[in-house]
Amino acid sequence: MDSPLTELKTRYDTLEDLDKEILLVTEEEELQKKIEETDVENSIIQDAGDLCRYRINAVRGAAKQSYLGGRYRQ
Repeated sequence: MDSPLTELKTRYDTLEDLDKEILLVTEEEELQKKIEETDVENSIIQDAGDLCRYRINAVRGAAKQSYLGGRYRQ
C-alpha cells in the first residue's frame, strides 16, 4: 500500500503529464486567451461573492444592534 505522500506525488505527476499533453494539442495563444477569459470571469464571481458577504455582515450587524438595543431598553 502506497503512503499518502506517494499517492499525492503520483497524482501530481499525472496532472503535470496532462498539462503537457494539453499544451501539445492547443495553440499557445488560444490557451492564453482562455486563461485570461477565465481569470476575468473568476474575478467577477469573486467580486460578487465579496459583495454578498459584505451585505450579509451588514444585515447581521444591524440585526445584532437591534437585538441588543431592544434588550437594554427593557
